[in-house]
Formats: sequence, C-alpha cells, structure tokens
Amino acid sequence: FYRLFDHVFKIATSAIPLGIDCTIDKSQAKAIMLSGYTVGCGTVFQEISTLGHGEIFFQNSDQKHFVISNYYKYRPWRESYQLSRDHLKQKLVDVTMQSIERVVEQASNRQIAVPLSAGRDSRLVVSALKQLGARNVTCYSYGPRGNFEGEIAKKISERLGFDWVFVEVTPKIQQKFWKTQIPQEFADQSNDFMAAPVFHDLFVTDSLLKQRLISEDALIVNGNTGDFITGNHIPMDLVAVNSNCSENNVDDLLHSILEKHYSLWVGLRTDENLCSIKTLLMCQLETISAMGGDKSLVALHEYLEMTNRQIKWVIKRQKIYDFFSLSWALPLWDIDFMSFWERVPLQHKLQQNLFVEML
Repeated sequence: FYRLFDHVFKIATSAIPLGIDCTIDKSQAKAIMLSGYTVGCGTVFQEISTLGHGEIFFQNSDQKHFVISNYYKYRPWRESYQLSRDHLKQKLVDVTMQSIERVVEQASNRQIAVPLSAGRDSRLVVSALKQLGARNVTCYSYGPRGNFEGEIAKKISERLGFDWVFVEVTPKIQQKFWKTQIPQEFADQSNDFMAAPVFHDLFVTDSLLKQRLISEDALIVNGNTGDFITGNHIPMDLVAVNSNCSENNVDDLLHSILEKHYSLWVGLRTDENLCSIKTLLMCQLETISAMGGDKSLVALHEYLEMTNRQIKWVIKRQKIYDFFSLSWALPLWDIDFMSFWERVPLQHKLQQNLFVEML
C-alpha cells in the first residue's frame, strides 16, 4: 500500500498505518458494499492505493517520485496455442505436476495439510501429491456430521492412503467460537481497506491447531482458485456474443460483470450506484488498452474478475493461515499453470472441459 504524505510517498505492507485523516471514496465504498471488494488499485480511501497483481513499486531516493512496473500481468487474450487436444492435455499434465512438485519441495518433509472437499481442485491437489510420492499428507474436511462433501473426501483420502480428519461445525459450536476474541482480532489484522474479511476457515483452522491435528509448521495447500483459472467462471452470455470488445458492446461486458458480482446488498443496487461502479471498471479497462492482442469480451471478463474478485476477496481466505502463522501454497496459481491457461483456446476452457478430462 502507498500514500503521499507531505509530498513524500510512504509505503507499507499493511494499509492500517496509512489510514490517518482519510477521505472515503464513495464509488469504491459502493463497490465494497455490493461485491465485497474495491475495483482496480483503489481502496475505500481516496488517499491510499494498493499494488495490483504482479506489480513492483520503485521509489527514487528523494521519496517524491515513483514508478510502478509489472513483472507479471494476467493476459487471457494472449495468442492461443495451435495444438491438438491431446497435445494440450499432455501439456496441462506437465505444468500441473510441475506446480505440485514445487509444493513438495517447499514442504521439505513437513506435514502437508489439504482442505479436501468433493470439488475438482482439491481432488487434483491430493491426487498429484500421491502420484509424486508425498508421504506426510493430512486431508481435512468440516461441516455437519455426515455431510456429503466430508463423506466423499473421506473416501478419496482412504483410496489414496492419506490421513483424513474431520472438524464438526454446527451453529451452536460456531456461536461459542464467535464469542471469543479470535474473530475480532482476525478482522482487525486482515483489514486492508479494499476487501471484506473472509472468515470461512477461521474456526476450522483454530480447531485443527488446538487439537494438534495439524502441526504448527504444516504447509497448507488448497485448490484456490483453480475453478476460475481453468474456465468455470466464463459467462455463456458473452460467449454467445463471441466478439472483441468495442464501444458498441462494452455495455454487454459491464452488464455481465455487474449481474454476476455486484448484488450482495440488493437494496443498494440502484442505477446511480451501478453507474459509479461502471465508471471504475471502465477506468480499469483503460489501463490495459495499450496492451497488444485481440481482447475479446470473454478475455476482458476474466481479466476484471482476476484483478478484482480473485486477488482481493477469494485470495483473502489465505489471510487466515497468515493469522495463525501457518505456511501455505497455491499450486493452481503457479506461474506456469496460469500462463498455460492464458493461451488455451476458449472451446477447451468452457465448463472446464479440458481440465475435467485431464483430471
């Protein structure tokens, strides 16, 4: 995060120290209330900005001038692979195994703990760990006793020969947990003025550590957010349009984004508020207009979701592990894995068809 103080730029790894005498950005506040996160590099305060994905902040020694540069940019409009289906599938196998292999190296014989559901992403993670011969692996699931996600996860773990543990979650148990100081402490620590806190795994992680079901030096490895990267979020209404973005159809893109993500607070979903958010999204699109490549409506939808919802709100789940000082890895956000999917032709990404076949 960075902010200009008396003609000098201050930078910080937490937004909180910069949040002194700030002015609310009403447009970004509307975005947070309707989606849970801001748009682009803005925060809820006009004076505070954040680095986007793959950005580096360079500051001159006089602390008055700066340049922001990219070492990576998610570009789903890159030139598509001209490969056969079988060749694509083999290439996907290779990049997937490479990304999981890096996880095994990162763990370095420490316990690998995988939150396992009935979904494809976590199933891929544990299957690849098995294929690579990882040994110290513990899978865990949670929810009401006997829920189908847990039952399927248990079968998967048993079939792979991995330990499996279950954390029961009921309204009564959760109510007791919410009366402790932990949720408030977590909310305070994870506050970054650009996304609402995500409490999804807070109780479960606390329980696993207190019951010593996972060790304090464990590496948490989850499948966030492979479903997005592999094509599961592509809106079919934009696929039907099947064209590059232009002044004539940009409203189709904005409408699709607003319908999908900006409806948390229905009473605030007014034309005036949506218009403010549209303006923010258009400003974000203008920042990439000079980049090469034919930018289809689908590609730009993926870009806007990645740079807003995915890296701010979805990824914020990892803040829970930071709160408990746990190491974590996101193999399905590995650079090679993401770069591969940027170039996969659309017909192989729809409803994750290539990913499902490979799995």
